Amino acid sequence: MFGSAPDLDVAFENEEDREAARNFMDLLAASEGERAG
Repeated sequence: MFGSAPDLDVAFENEEDREAARNFMDLLAASEGERAG
């Protein structure tokens, strides 16, 4: 999923939106790690 997504600075003009997207991706990555463990 992440490998095919555009860079955040291309996808989002607003820095707040980019930060929200980063937080969302961090949450997804953390939840994936919990499932594996």
